Amino acid sequence: MGAGTQENAAAEGSCRRLRAPFWGVGCAWAAFLCAVRFTDLGGVALPVALLSDVTAMALGAAVAAAAMVAGAVRGRIGAGFAMPSRGLLVGSGGAAAVGSIGLFGWYDGFAAVPASAALALCVLFGAALMLVAIGWGSLYAHLEPEQLLPNGAVALVIASLCHAAHEAAGFGTAAWLIVVVLIVASTGCALAAQKRVSPIVPVDNEVTRDGGRTVLRALRVLWMPLAGACLSCFIFGLTWDPIVSSEQDMRVAHQVWGAMVAGPLIMGLAVAAVSARSRGTSPLRLFDQTVYPVAVMLLLVIPVINQAFPDLRFAGNILSSGSFAVVALCMWSNMAAAVRTVPIAPRLVFSAAFVLFALCFVAGLQSIAVVGTDGRTLCLVMFAVYLGLMAVSFALDNREEKASLVPERAADDTRSYIHRRCDEIAQSGGLSPREIDVLYYLARGYNHAYIAKKLYISENTVRTHVRHIYGKLNLSSREDLIDLVDGA
Repeated sequence: MGAGTQENAAAEGSCRRLRAPFWGVGCAWAAFLCAVRFTDLGGVALPVALLSDVTAMALGAAVAAAAMVAGAVRGRIGAGFAMPSRGLLVGSGGAAAVGSIGLFGWYDGFAAVPASAALALCVLFGAALMLVAIGWGSLYAHLEPEQLLPNGAVALVIASLCHAAHEAAGFGTAAWLIVVVLIVASTGCALAAQKRVSPIVPVDNEVTRDGGRTVLRALRVLWMPLAGACLSCFIFGLTWDPIVSSEQDMRVAHQVWGAMVAGPLIMGLAVAAVSARSRGTSPLRLFDQTVYPVAVMLLLVIPVINQAFPDLRFAGNILSSGSFAVVALCMWSNMAAAVRTVPIAPRLVFSAAFVLFALCFVAGLQSIAVVGTDGRTLCLVMFAVYLGLMAVSFALDNREEKASLVPERAADDTRSYIHRRCDEIAQSGGLSPREIDVLYYLARGYNHAYIAKKLYISENTVRTHVRHIYGKLNLSSREDLIDLVDGA
């Protein structure tokens, strides 16, 4: 086995390992959850101020992300795989810590911060936290696809525990200090993670030269996860508003202590179960197809169920908390995977998506004050819309799958038989885990583009794996491989 092949096999064998520094993104997520925390504050003036501050955070985040999008568009869309700079990681973390002082505008016992200053600081906090998230997104884009789900899941469980600790601390200086500590911890972990990944060198030059084509390819990969995430962000804002929720009990899981921990833990178990059953396909792909649609649909109907069946509210809150964790994990992992598949600049993918999420959240915040209890009807309308989008996605996937099959595929092949034969062939040929994944699709007659999409890798990477497979098995063509699988 040559040195290059040994390195490839080593990389394949290690790509499923957890990497502790990358769990630090959970601290950044927890800082956001703590910042938008709401409890029964009493009166009317303070909830109104809280709504204004949180809206300012979201708008500041949207502006920062839009500025990053503009910068990426002016540059080469397909470039930009370099690590986020230490200046970005440290500067954005420091700015977020300073901006968090604006939270004292509604923390008990620190009303001395003028309303206008608190609002400006909240804008700074939202913008800085957005830059922190974009920096983390660029780091996650350097992970192998198999590393995205497990590391992201652990990070979200950590976020839920930190959020629960913040709730237990109550309001006041201690709660604010927790937010600052979370930001510092996120920055430290990001700097450590930066040292543990290697820069990506994009090789799909024919793609990187055509920015418009690159963006369209990214949208084809992400449009359905984006749709579900945007609806979820809108529902998050719709069910959060302290003015309406305190009167009509529209509150959701992030205000229930037990659900904060139980929901994400259930999500972590779902990740483990899906990863164990993902033989022959990407765990992220399987998670997208099974767990993610159910999570989005639950988020759309739980506010209605909570109001109609008060006795089931706590169970609904647990499901809601877990569903939000699933949506966050899937969207985060899909964006990081899209960067590798297309390829496209991480800052463009994450920034553009975060603009949409922030605006959807603001729209939800503002809408509930207008629609009131009709928000339940709005949730059901969105549920119907999402079902329609799922039907469209299913039809498009079916058509793409049929179009990707090569004519030489044997008509009487069954998936179970092919998998058994591929396992036998892989064992005799000493194929790596990723090469086995590619072999499953090759043997079933799928082309390189389809395999790249299913495994969240670029077409050039698929070609490299195919070349290694043919070399190890002493084959020269797809026909030889099909004959080998058929036992001819």
